Amino acid sequence: MTARLPKLPYQVVIKLMTLAADPVGIDEQRRRAAVPRQLYDLDGLTAALDAEDWPALHAYCASRYAYECDLLEINAAAGEPFAGITARLSRWAECLDPSSAQWRTISAVQSSQLQKPAWLPARGWRARAHRLEIFAKCVQVGPSGWETWQTARDSGALVPLQRAKAFRAALAELTGLEQSQLPLELHDLVWEAMALGGGAHVGVAERVLRTAVALLEVESGPARPPA
Repeated sequence: MTARLPKLPYQVVIKLMTLAADPVGIDEQRRRAAVPRQLYDLDGLTAALDAEDWPALHAYCASRYAYECDLLEINAAAGEPFAGITARLSRWAECLDPSSAQWRTISAVQSSQLQKPAWLPARGWRARAHRLEIFAKCVQVGPSGWETWQTARDSGALVPLQRAKAFRAALAELTGLEQSQLPLELHDLVWEAMALGGGAHVGVAERVLRTAVALLEVESGPARPPA
């Protein structure tokens, strides 16, 4: 069996539509378990986008949502599909409580549908939801959203998993938490920090984290030349 897949930006938009508000998006009363799989797929697809994909991505979101509304014979609501998408992502980010419906659903889906190396703890899924929330807001902005999305991706990469402890002061500044209150998963906390204020902290995070990187380079001294 063979099938033609749409180009990457159109794949992303189709996946985004599943997260729009009901009745366009997934009905969580009947198909709640479908949401984590969409989050996983979207996270992988968005990482592969480049600047050439962005114009088609932005334009197709509006036209695809209108198309879905026509199929359902409903009026396109103001602010949609982005208001519904970001609201759903924000709700699914609340998965840290192991007894929450979100985490129970995520845990069941990843254990049954994902290879074990792809499994993430609750903080990792929270970061994924916030990452996609920022992505959706960048798409909503339009052409200039690509630059913000790239800034967010670059900023997230500034805190490597192996050296995340060195960024405790920077992350405390960004989140408003005391360093003693920070979780162990500092690498994932970057996305939560950037999502504050509806994603308005992306630029702030970049400045704070790049300053922290510069200070670390000063403290560690110049890199030694290879032997």
